[in-house]
Amino acid sequence: MKIGVGLLIDDDAHNELRNLELIVSNKTGNELGLFQPPHITIKRPFEADQNTFVDAKKILKEFSGSIEEFEINLGIYRTFGNEVVYAYTEDSKIVFAQKILLEKLEKINVIPDELDIDKYIAHSTIALGLSPDEFETAKSNLQNYKRKTITTLIYRVGLFLNVDEKHWIVVATEKFKAV
Repeated sequence: MKIGVGLLIDDDAHNELRNLELIVSNKTGNELGLFQPPHITIKRPFEADQNTFVDAKKILKEFSGSIEEFEINLGIYRTFGNEVVYAYTEDSKIVFAQKILLEKLEKINVIPDELDIDKYIAHSTIALGLSPDEFETAKSNLQNYKRKTITTLIYRVGLFLNVDEKHWIVVATEKFKAV
């Protein structure tokens, strides 16, 4: 099985990001951005057996008890090449939280890769797997949102499970310490 860990984006920010995903999906016909809830990945997907899955849920609980909830701003939008459009943040609290999580996961032999560490970019994907035409359509339809900032309180972390080729679900959540 494949699992990953993400910071969950809730309430108004979730709805705003989902709306942007729907705008792009409706205009391009590309639905890949809709196959998981809005979130910021802090541990990229990795292969896990049943024991690692159970241990990762325990690590998630331990991790959440060591982090205080925090607020972030997400800017709209940036891109990875010409296939992915995302909301971005440069908040150091995410990198701090991610570092703690990765250290805890190493205890169960889950090793971070370069995109978890050196090349990590905190983001919430709006659209992915775009063709060149879809990419141009997405950029055109998001142009009016380019100066928008979405503010959200990050107070939960989720364990994601890949249920099929495209779909991810949240199978466990934990709350951070309230401030």
